[in-house]
Amino acid sequence: MRSRATSILAVFLVMSFILGFPLARAAAAAPGGVNLYVDPPGTSLKLRLYYYADGSGDTFSVYAISCTASTGDVDYSYPTLNVLYNWNNQATAWRDYSGCDVKFYTSTNFGGTASSWQNSAGNLAQMSSTYDRNVESWKLS
Repeated sequence: MRSRATSILAVFLVMSFILGFPLARAAAAAPGGVNLYVDPPGTSLKLRLYYYADGSGDTFSVYAISCTASTGDVDYSYPTLNVLYNWNNQATAWRDYSGCDVKFYTSTNFGGTASSWQNSAGNLAQMSSTYDRNVESWKLS
């Protein structure tokens, strides 16, 4: 004789099959596309992070007015990619534009391991192994 729990489970499995409900949770999805317009709002693309190393998939795009030629001053920064956007530890590739240089950090609030100032000159660049899906904050100059 079946127990009540076994009967309920059997009904659930049959109904799941009939209705087409998945019995397992799908893998975590990409974080979604984000367009960030920094203050003061600009319309010129300065930085784009990519979910996939080939530049496909969701992107995190930063629009701003301009970047200075010197890396001695920081023009724009973002202390955590997780707040509102869920982009912490998601990027595998990047591009910077319009003469901007970028510095990546492995922890929020510009902590952890910092990259050198980098400039991809608009070309797709892959994150090094230290930063691949391990960037939590960044600075632009």
